[in-house]
Amino acid sequence: MIAPKKVVITGASGRIGYQLVFLIAQGLLLGADQPIILCMLEKESNQQKCRGIQMELEDSIFPLLRAVHYTHDLDCAFTGADYVFFCGAKTCHDPKTRALVQAENWEALTLQGETINRVCSHQTLFLMVANPCNTNTLALIKAAPNIPPMNFHSMMRLDLNRARQFIAEKAQCLSQDVEHMLIWGNHSPRVVPDWSHVKIMASPISLLVDNNWLSSHFIHAVQKRGMAITQNMGLSSCASAAYAAIEAMKALIVPTAQNSFFCTGMYSSSNPFEFDQDLVFGLPCRTITRGVYEICEDYSPHPLLKELIKCSEAELLEERARLKK
Repeated sequence: MIAPKKVVITGASGRIGYQLVFLIAQGLLLGADQPIILCMLEKESNQQKCRGIQMELEDSIFPLLRAVHYTHDLDCAFTGADYVFFCGAKTCHDPKTRALVQAENWEALTLQGETINRVCSHQTLFLMVANPCNTNTLALIKAAPNIPPMNFHSMMRLDLNRARQFIAEKAQCLSQDVEHMLIWGNHSPRVVPDWSHVKIMASPISLLVDNNWLSSHFIHAVQKRGMAITQNMGLSSCASAAYAAIEAMKALIVPTAQNSFFCTGMYSSSNPFEFDQDLVFGLPCRTITRGVYEICEDYSPHPLLKELIKCSEAELLEERARLKK
């Protein structure tokens, strides 16, 4: 008899959280044999929405789903958690009030981090999806000093997926044929996709894709993809973000294949690339065993991209300064 794993989703009634609960219930995160207990953490005013989602999950009769709970109590939600996805945060598109909204989010995340510090084990894995996800993750790390920083990650997978798809379209191949893509820095319009180590069906990218296109159109396309989706839909990415969150967490669970790596937003302490040591920064790594990984030192940034990466780092430093106030 396989014991169920508890998966917590904060902001579960939001657009991404709602998509995510069904992907997890189907077994896309932990596989076809692993029973699941789902816990939805939402503010008190959204508890009725969670009841509706619970009813939908019950009606879907997912064979792996052993129980569905919802709560606004932090201790109840995080106690016994094996995996936590953070999707809940206030959003703001007005630059004039963004700093205030971010401060409110960081205050809420600090309370969540303090609870995690008390009730979660050193084996619990955490993935931040809510933006600004890198600095949101840093807020959790600072509030939960008893939990290893390597357990906390921010989602860079959506940037990675977008970069691979753009190159696949240009090279007229499948996205899974595009390997060794790097994503540096912040998950924001200043994210830096790096093609310098990419191979397409084992061939160097330079044989198949024009370097001028890569150094201009490609970078801007990846950086502006989120805005392009919002302009077309009137809403930000949702389904693709939920699927990327599943892939991002799975990468931390399943050992990475030999001669491969993935990119994640991780605590930058002891990074070998001379980036600031106290940020959550997009870096290449490989999973050794569940929750244990190493930074891939062999994959250094493209020299042409160093200034762009510095700009991304500067943005994170500015966010960290606001976080500390």
